[in-house]
Amino acid sequence: MNLTKYALLFLAILNIVDTVLTYWGLEMNIIHEVNPLMLKLYSSHPIFFILIKFGLSIILWYLSKFDKVLSSSILKYTVILAIVSYLVVMLLHINWIVYFLEEKPNV
Repeated sequence: MNLTKYALLFLAILNIVDTVLTYWGLEMNIIHEVNPLMLKLYSSHPIFFILIKFGLSIILWYLSKFDKVLSSSILKYTVILAIVSYLVVMLLHINWIVYFLEEKPNV
């Protein structure tokens, strides 16, 4: 069992979840994109933002298929750093979702 393979797949899933939540938050005007590159893509057209983010997840999935790539120690540490970063982003998403749900008046 290669943990780097599963870490890449987990990172791809985190990226997809981040894409969906960020898109939702931006469309509802609840959050602001702080990544300048993603903000430029989203500002151009939200579909560019979605396609690039989903494309990155596809690349991560594709990389998980190659044993030589998976044996790279640089990749292992980069993936770990990316996962930790995305987990922090997920905490931020949870924070604004909870805030949004608490602030929404009951009808």
